Amino acid sequence: MQKMNKEYEVAQTSSRIGAFIIDFMTVFLLWYFFTKKDLEKVNVMMQTLDPVLEGSIDIFAGEVIRLYVIFILKFVFIKTLYYTLVPAVIGRGKTVGKLVFGLSMLDAETLKEIAPAKLILREFVLRCMFETLLIIPSIVSVFLIYLTKKATAIHDLWARTVVVRDSSFICDGE
Repeated sequence: MQKMNKEYEVAQTSSRIGAFIIDFMTVFLLWYFFTKKDLEKVNVMMQTLDPVLEGSIDIFAGEVIRLYVIFILKFVFIKTLYYTLVPAVIGRGKTVGKLVFGLSMLDAETLKEIAPAKLILREFVLRCMFETLLIIPSIVSVFLIYLTKKATAIHDLWARTVVVRDSSFICDGE
């Protein structure tokens, strides 16, 4: 596809960070709601733990690892659902945070709304699996936002998306 020559203003780093904080808190609250019962299991385990009994520490350690894996999987699942379903419902790549800060996420090549397949690639494969599970790329992504002219994160570069200010982009015929 040929890149269209439309003018737009890339979202400021401060606006992207503000939107990220709102989105992260939303995801965290959803995660907390869905893991509340698992967190109660941790309290029960702590109360019933008797370090004097042989093997109880091993049982406890195994249970903690199991719960940790459940917590991570639930977080990735909820994060993926949030970052793929919310923009699909609101439209124009908007999450709650982007809506509050007046930002849109567009296809960098066409400057139109992101196709569902590209949204899943960006959010699940690149953001959740690559950046969330491998913490170092997240740190690199944050530095890229500060260092590049277009404030582009790793998931934006690879998915070929751009986050723009709504007031700088006129939607013509979409």
